[in-house]
Amino acid sequence: MTRAAAALLRAPSIDVAALANTYAAHLNRLAPLAAAAASSPRRLLRRLRSLHARILTSGFVPRSHIRNRLIDLYSKSGDLAASRWLFDATPRPDVVARTSLLVAYANAGDLRRARQLFDDMPLGIRDVVSYNSMISVYSRAEEGAPAVEVFCGMLRSGLCPDDYTFTGILSAAASTPGVDLGHCGQLHAAVVKCGAESVISVSNALIALYFKCASSSVAVTCARKVFDAMPDRDELTWTTILVGYTRLNDLDGARELFDGMLQKPDVVWNAMISGHGKSMHARFIRARHGFMPQSALPVENVLVTLYSRCGEIDCARRVFDGIRAKDPVSWNAILSGFVDLGRISDARQVFDSMPSKSQVAWTVMISGLAQNGFGEEGVRLFSSMKSEGVQPCDYTFAGALTACAALGALEHGCQLHAQLIRSGYEASNSAANALLTMYAKCGSVEAAHLVFLIMPNLDSVSWNAMVAALGQHGQGSLVEEGLRYFSVLQRDYGISPGEDHYAQVIDLLGRSGQVTKAMDMIKSLPFEPGPSIWEAILSASRIHGDMNLGIHAADKLFELNPRHDGTYILLSNMYASACRWDDVARVRKLMKERQVKKEPGCSWIEVFTKMRKLGYVPDTKFVLHDVVSEQKEYVLSTHSEKLAVAYGFLKLPPGATVVAREVVVRDGRRFHHFKDGVCSCGNYW
Repeated sequence: MTRAAAALLRAPSIDVAALANTYAAHLNRLAPLAAAAASSPRRLLRRLRSLHARILTSGFVPRSHIRNRLIDLYSKSGDLAASRWLFDATPRPDVVARTSLLVAYANAGDLRRARQLFDDMPLGIRDVVSYNSMISVYSRAEEGAPAVEVFCGMLRSGLCPDDYTFTGILSAAASTPGVDLGHCGQLHAAVVKCGAESVISVSNALIALYFKCASSSVAVTCARKVFDAMPDRDELTWTTILVGYTRLNDLDGARELFDGMLQKPDVVWNAMISGHGKSMHARFIRARHGFMPQSALPVENVLVTLYSRCGEIDCARRVFDGIRAKDPVSWNAILSGFVDLGRISDARQVFDSMPSKSQVAWTVMISGLAQNGFGEEGVRLFSSMKSEGVQPCDYTFAGALTACAALGALEHGCQLHAQLIRSGYEASNSAANALLTMYAKCGSVEAAHLVFLIMPNLDSVSWNAMVAALGQHGQGSLVEEGLRYFSVLQRDYGISPGEDHYAQVIDLLGRSGQVTKAMDMIKSLPFEPGPSIWEAILSASRIHGDMNLGIHAADKLFELNPRHDGTYILLSNMYASACRWDDVARVRKLMKERQVKKEPGCSWIEVFTKMRKLGYVPDTKFVLHDVVSEQKEYVLSTHSEKLAVAYGFLKLPPGATVVAREVVVRDGRRFHHFKDGVCSCGNYW
């Protein structure tokens, strides 16, 4: 403070208390701006700096309550450096100043400094508010364990938790993975001991916590007891318990509560509609369609989505057609419904009819084409998307890469890889997994392995794709590498293998002749083996001549999917290898009786970045005349790989060698590297 200012303040005409109150009032007027700081922080910061400058130039030394208010407002305006400067300039910061800065660090995502401030706070000045602030910080960050640690410290200090404490600690505990019933019971006991069980927000958090450990039926019973004991309930109470029941697929329990409600708020309708849609229960939705309030989530859009999820796509289409003002959500909902059910022609008709196509619509259509066998069209659509000025996201790239993988279009895939890096999506797991799969399915296992090694976050999809890639290329050393990865997946990364992982490993064991180990693994599976697993066993049985095991695997496949043509072909080939021609004829007769037709074979080859498709066309006049029509089609289909390779040789540049070169061919299961007359699969396929 300058001497002139000090003299002025000592003058009888100056009331220091009144001046402090004036500045405090000015700061309080900034409260509405602080509340809206998320949308307009610059306006708050400009006004705050102006007022702070007036305080400093007046020579007035701010009292603690004004300094604390400045720290709080600077933090809410985003100027954390100014908050810290004021805090450090305070001789003895009180609990309010410390708590304000703690919350500021937490809001900025700096949990480490927030916790450091809390730990540096003298125990003698810590109060309920400071403990609540630290617990709330961890709760918002879904850090359950440290929140419980702070809560226990609060109890040891002798402070009594209040409603805000319990709401925060219960929410934080619910975010802890693997929360058990014992911890829930201890927290519940603390709530009862402090008399907070009648507070609605606390009971709501307690119900949510019990449903988090709902692997125990006792937990669900406890949640229901808390609900029944509540003297008053709000919308969140009903939503919490209904969502809990529907997530457990206990739709009877949810409907019992729902039908007993006299007034059904919009949020309750939304919880029930969403829960039944995810559980594929269209009957509930249809029965209450006419009673749904129009103020609930755009109800028509929700119904289109939920009918689609339940497989009731025709109902979804009728609702969609009845929407007068269709918005992008409406169009995307019906488009996704058709794509998910594999009705690509209907999906394309909807897509072409859209007045404006969002990034989501392009992504859904490209991914749908790629996943349903229309890879060429998917690649073309991706190019059209870019030409129309719509920027792809990581999921769009994933869809386009899936299309390239299906076609074996390595050059296109490499171009997409470059675009992916330029767009900044190389760290996206969905894009990276699709990229890994693309390289593997296009024959470049080295590039696939490199993508795998540089991925920042490996998930179960990444591991499965890498194991499959190593197995598809069929070389002994790669098979061993695939088995090692499967072991690392569980031991070092804690990822529980799914059916896809086991199918790949069983395939690897079968290919390497370890059929007994493969069967032992099947017997120890924690679930019933699916078609991919039995198909791997059937293939291994064929190549290793285990007729009984092969027939057993085929019987399992017939039970699971009697119309899949691949099972009949593999079984027929196994019989043919053993010269059991009567059984071959029996299998072909069975195919006719069940009206199972083998899809005509075709192959793609990429030449100068253009994809060429070769294979069966319905013109058999140049095939041997003593072969029946159906067999002529079969002969053409089995030669599609030869046609593709021949076309590739014809397009070689002048001077390129035709002999003594490696030829890589991919069939429906794996890659075959032909070199010096030997195939890498060892004639396994």
